Amino acid sequence: MIILDISSSDYIFRQQLIIEIIEIVICAGLTLFLLFRLRKRLRTAASATRETGWTILGILLILVIYFTCFFPSIKETLTLKKSGAEISGTTVQWINTNDSRMIEYSFELHGQTFKKTCDVVYSGQEIPGIVCPEGKYVVIYDVNDPDNSVMDFKRPVKE
Repeated sequence: MIILDISSSDYIFRQQLIIEIIEIVICAGLTLFLLFRLRKRLRTAASATRETGWTILGILLILVIYFTCFFPSIKETLTLKKSGAEISGTTVQWINTNDSRMIEYSFELHGQTFKKTCDVVYSGQEIPGIVCPEGKYVVIYDVNDPDNSVMDFKRPVKE
């Protein structure tokens, strides 16, 4: 295990938190839109019960999406920031999808190998010069849940 200063990777946490703030704002905006729409329609609608039901259903759907899709990533990011440790990891392969470019990486901890994928784009730009496969970079992982990890491509490891 490498003992390094995790604050060197603050840019990863800042980017994740910005994305998560945008997600929260979108969810809150949709909820406010539904509430204002309900208020306006209640003045003119013949069936207030039906309009209220659709609004409640919409808000519940937004909450389910938020707590199943967005909230876990917020929790993981904050946990990594608070109780993350660092270790050397190795890039395995590029993964190209229709809308993103990622790298699969692995690291070994207590005799167990963990494989994860990670974005290589920060602030809208791909980090240049990433060595893949067999590139060595710092991996930040949660000491209580090593599956929660991220590779910092701006911090190569020289062994």
